Amino acid sequence: MVHKTGSVQVPSIFRGILILILPLLISLAAVSCATAVEEEPEPVRIASLAFQKGDSTMNYPSVSFHSDGLPRESLPAGATMEDVEHFMGTAAIEIPPGERRQYVFGDNISGYLELFTHSYRRGNGYQIAESTVVADVAAARNGSLLNRRIDAGKAVLYPGFIRHEYDRAHETLSLFAESHSMALNVVSPDDGDAAIISFFPAFKTSLSRYNVEVEDDVFLLIPHRLSDDHPSVIAISSDVPVTLGENLRASLGREPLETSVFLQESGDAGAGEAVPVRLQELGAEELEQSERDVRNALKISDHSPLLSFTTVEKVHSAGLYISFGMDRDQALEAARHARSRGLEDHVKEIFDITLSSNIRSGNPMLDSSLYWSLYSGYSMVTRQYGTGIWAGLPWFRQNWGRDTFIALPGILLVNGRFDDARAVLHNFTRFQNRDEEDVNYGRVPNRVNNPDDIIYNTTDGTPWLLREALEYIHYSGDTGFAPEILETARHYILGAEKNYLGEDGLLHHDDADTWMDARIAGNEPWSARGSKAVEIQALWYTALKSSAEIARLSGDAELAGEWERMASRTQQAFVEQFWDGEALADRIRPDGSVDTKLRPNQLMAISVPFLGELDDRSFLTPEQEAAAVQNTVNGLLYPYGIASLNPEHPYFHPHHDQTGMFHKDAAYHNGTVWGWNAGPALTALLKIGDDEISSKLILNLADQIINMGTAGSMSELLDALPDENGRPIPSGTFSQAWSVSEYARVLLQDLVGFRPRLLDNTLHLSPRIGEEILPPGEELSARLAFGNGEYLNLRAVREENGNTIYDVQNGSQRDYNLAMSIYDSNRGWVTNSYRIDGGAELSIREDDTSDWTVVYPAFPSVLNSLEFRDPEKDSMRDFPAMEEQNYLQKIIQNGEFR
Repeated sequence: MVHKTGSVQVPSIFRGILILILPLLISLAAVSCATAVEEEPEPVRIASLAFQKGDSTMNYPSVSFHSDGLPRESLPAGATMEDVEHFMGTAAIEIPPGERRQYVFGDNISGYLELFTHSYRRGNGYQIAESTVVADVAAARNGSLLNRRIDAGKAVLYPGFIRHEYDRAHETLSLFAESHSMALNVVSPDDGDAAIISFFPAFKTSLSRYNVEVEDDVFLLIPHRLSDDHPSVIAISSDVPVTLGENLRASLGREPLETSVFLQESGDAGAGEAVPVRLQELGAEELEQSERDVRNALKISDHSPLLSFTTVEKVHSAGLYISFGMDRDQALEAARHARSRGLEDHVKEIFDITLSSNIRSGNPMLDSSLYWSLYSGYSMVTRQYGTGIWAGLPWFRQNWGRDTFIALPGILLVNGRFDDARAVLHNFTRFQNRDEEDVNYGRVPNRVNNPDDIIYNTTDGTPWLLREALEYIHYSGDTGFAPEILETARHYILGAEKNYLGEDGLLHHDDADTWMDARIAGNEPWSARGSKAVEIQALWYTALKSSAEIARLSGDAELAGEWERMASRTQQAFVEQFWDGEALADRIRPDGSVDTKLRPNQLMAISVPFLGELDDRSFLTPEQEAAAVQNTVNGLLYPYGIASLNPEHPYFHPHHDQTGMFHKDAAYHNGTVWGWNAGPALTALLKIGDDEISSKLILNLADQIINMGTAGSMSELLDALPDENGRPIPSGTFSQAWSVSEYARVLLQDLVGFRPRLLDNTLHLSPRIGEEILPPGEELSARLAFGNGEYLNLRAVREENGNTIYDVQNGSQRDYNLAMSIYDSNRGWVTNSYRIDGGAELSIREDDTSDWTVVYPAFPSVLNSLEFRDPEKDSMRDFPAMEEQNYLQKIIQNGEFR
């Protein structure tokens, strides 16, 4: 094989383009998970792994497996092929023929892919930074378009892959994790015939702006001017030999020679060489119609080149890989990796994201929603300006401080991505404002647009960071990180004392410096919450407590004591000002009056200080927590989420957008349901012992993730009230990091109840799994990641009489204390401690806890009173915001907002 390197100027219609053969072959094997062999197996590298589900076969790109079915160097610690089979059987979202569902994949660097099933060119395509680099990719079999719109049967969506099925083939599109590369693979069924396969990438940019090079069987498109903002060099490769033409006729060898050059297996390429003619049975009219079909599908005009990569012989499978780099060498390296190990590394990453911690139950939708929330959350982890987490797609592709650290536990802690978690924390600390004369001294950014454009207008971003820094250390055991965070805490607390701390020990802030931060044209706040909001005080208190523990870890006991005393003062002042004996206030106004609007924020006074110790009474008492849950649930909680304002309040807006009665930001925090707010609500519900309301809400959220809006993800918002058919209405971003992350966090931290505290060498486990999720006669198992590749296995078996048996296995080489808590409907949470050695197993019966210690009381009257709001009944109400144009805006601008 001749390896040729050269540069060719691209003419106006792309004539003279090189035709190349990529001779890399990837063998295909169908491997049965249940197959076993007696002799020592040899590893078999495969591009597709087939699993059986009923009568259908599901194919999924895979990695190196032994032929006995056991994975090698591909699965996270403790995961097995049984986990892979369960993932394959439950994570698949099947979309019927013709149904268009939006889906999103992330590349974990600076890009994402947004398309729709059963369609072409719907969505943003593959977007890197602010540029769409690939609009879509199509494929043809024996010269005929595999038409997703018309010919495709069902589409099957997995985390990181989408497959469309046809009678004689299926095509799988993927965007590789941790890489600027995408792939389209076409595979014939096991009993199908080999075929000539063609691929057609559709680029948004004009190809006349590129030079062409070929090196190492990679086709390079190099722009005349490289971009500083995104990788603009395109590298295309394949896993089987292909020819390349400027249209389908050329790549099939049916075009005059002056429009193509053939790179041969021996000798130099030459324009006079004969190109093999294939598919002679395809007539000229059929070929013309096929090309017209492709152009129409991809929206490519007859005057533009249609890049066509076609296999040189009939094959059962072929893959095209499209990679990007900042320069020629980077793009070339990306292409080499994509065609050699791209699929393998991609699947390994998917398994690590979704299998490190997971739940296996008798409810496939619950299990699938967890797989998807873990993947969709991680798809927004990026490396654009250091490791960060995008807030949401498509508009919030920046690192927002508040959003990042609310999302961090559900994206990077519960599934053991501790290197990423540390990198995110470190990345924000380096942007901390260290200017002692600045009013924002000590704060980390509210938003990092780029390293030269940083905004600090947030009160809660830094407290969230400090909370998550401590939680990261508890999960990972990384005590060496404490000194770095101590410096961040020191500057933050000094800045807060200097600029925002009142004499009462509570943190003061501006009206729009909480998460409810919308303003009218950048001026007056839509939801004024100054000068002391309820969740800000909980965060300030928790930041002080977290910083004190970090100071002790760093050897500064004196500073730890000082911050503990400040935290105690804050707690006392908080109760005095916010608690009236029956309810918590939402805020204290600047004039000292109490704002009693019913909002979900008070639930964070329960969830924020809570890191797993049920006997911690340092911020609120259990009685105060139970009252807060009762008030907010009965006043705000719908079956699909919790409203941001009581529907009975005159400022309530039933819909977010497109009403014509008000600006959408008027409704943003005044009624609209925020997906992430379900997290604090569920944490609080499960903490006080509820299992009925919480189970229904969890299963409703699972249904939203799988069946509503963007497949496998959650939107930023829902309208407060549903449509006329009772269906929730998604709004805001179509995929929001903290929405899916809070769902994953709740399932693993609160439903299963796992919260490691490695600083105490203790694993806290307090499962509260309702009968709707775990019925009598069923079982649920969970794998829970922590430490350095360590995990805890939990198996819950519910007997027919309703009693539950918990089997716990320490999947570590180290010994730990297990603080096991079980909810007793008469006594509340009861706890017992065990020493669980490395590798040891423990079995605990729920009905054998009579001598356990009560650590949190029961509130039967509160639990019996809890109920969802009725959206149908609320839809019958009259709302001032729907009767008078710009109702709330007039109140605010007249200075009458209360």
